[in-house]
Amino acid sequence: MAEALAALPDSELEAIINEDHGADLKCQFCHKSYHFSEDDLKQIQESKHQ
Repeated sequence: MAEALAALPDSELEAIINEDHGADLKCQFCHKSYHFSEDDLKQIQESKHQ
């Protein structure tokens, strides 16, 4: 799921960080829930630019 977040445009990822301060995603195939904290999202964002 981190890869799905990394695939988002920078502006959308930035909005999730600034407005929601985290993200909760649910896989539509296995129905497992994933939580990403604000720090997790910032790490994903940083890894896109390395």
